[in-house]
Amino acid sequence: MFYCNYSRDQVWVERAREASGKAVALRWDLPEVQVSQAWVLYAAELHDEAVRMVKKAIERKRDCEGAYYLLCRALFAAGRYQEILDVAEAAIEASGEDYNIYVPIVNSLGAMGREEAKRNMTQRRIAAFENHLKQVPEDARARILLGSDYAYLGTAGRRLARTQPGCYLARQRNLDSLQRCLSVLRPEKKAGGHRYPAQSLGSGVQGLGVGSPRPRPHPSS
Repeated sequence: MFYCNYSRDQVWVERAREASGKAVALRWDLPEVQVSQAWVLYAAELHDEAVRMVKKAIERKRDCEGAYYLLCRALFAAGRYQEILDVAEAAIEASGEDYNIYVPIVNSLGAMGREEAKRNMTQRRIAAFENHLKQVPEDARARILLGSDYAYLGTAGRRLARTQPGCYLARQRNLDSLQRCLSVLRPEKKAGGHRYPAQSLGSGVQGLGVGSPRPRPHPSS
């Protein structure tokens, strides 16, 4: 997972393959071991094989940590967007408070052109981010992705300021924290110091390499 999200150094794949092999030798039938095998397959871009392996883990333990996230991510990489939407609600339920599950779901809705459903799912993802950040306020990745969602929704923030000022102020505090994170990770020189313009939050997420994978055109288009 570290290889897929943060560093593309092949050494991480080799370490994961070695660790997974040792786990298989000890308890091949454990769902957690099957998920680790599926991550190795995913990193090798064997997406269909990864899907088959992680499905075995889910059959044994539906709330196995990271299983549904990997399933949806592998399906997305394979261009199987509708299959992600078919399991979306089950995936969210089984994943508990893991905000990562929303990433391939939201991206699949976008890839299929279902903008209204994407906006609705983004609202749910924002709620998941905000709840997570109450517990883990130092999670920079969550703040960056949250800022991307705020930027995507655009005018929704101004509407919130009029109707629910308390919620709006809480979101502004999250954006302020996001600005500080971005200024450390990739500062932009401006007169009077470093800052990161709000309008560039979306591109900043991709540039930092921590955002979700870029959707490919739907096969039927």
